[in-house]
Amino acid sequence: MVQLGKEGKMEVTNKYNLPYPFVKALTGDRRQPVEKRVGVTTLIKPPRMAALERQNWDKTSVDASEMMYALLGNAFHKIIEDNSEGDPDLEAAELKLEGQYFGWTVSGIIDRISKSGVITDWKTTSVWSAVYGNDGWEPQLNVYAQLARDNGYDIRGLFLFQGLERASFF
Repeated sequence: MVQLGKEGKMEVTNKYNLPYPFVKALTGDRRQPVEKRVGVTTLIKPPRMAALERQNWDKTSVDASEMMYALLGNAFHKIIEDNSEGDPDLEAAELKLEGQYFGWTVSGIIDRISKSGVITDWKTTSVWSAVYGNDGWEPQLNVYAQLARDNGYDIRGLFLFQGLERASFF
């Protein structure tokens, strides 16, 4: 079992005995909720689900093996970010933004904003999701657009880039 740092309390199990670097990489961004602060991906979840996750954070566990696709997504983002230098149309990459709404701080990380005002969200996804879609992608992009506008960016479009994955881990 791996437990997160000082603030995080979510238990992360390792039932497949994955090597330590994998488990550490897979659990690195799991943070305890902060009062009156919400990330975009939590904001777009069904309200009851988000409330239950918040209330039961310290009673919840997840196995590292269930987060392998998240690791692939993070690696994909890192590769794209590392190779964005010199892009003539790049305004910002991996841009962390916050906004205040009704007493709450909403935060998000926008993958890319072009000089022409188009937000791009990089997704690694299954063929199934690419064909049938994902109910969270459009709201996520729209919240990013609002955050960007409220932080002075002139947003003129939204683009979802889907890198397809085909892998089976376990």
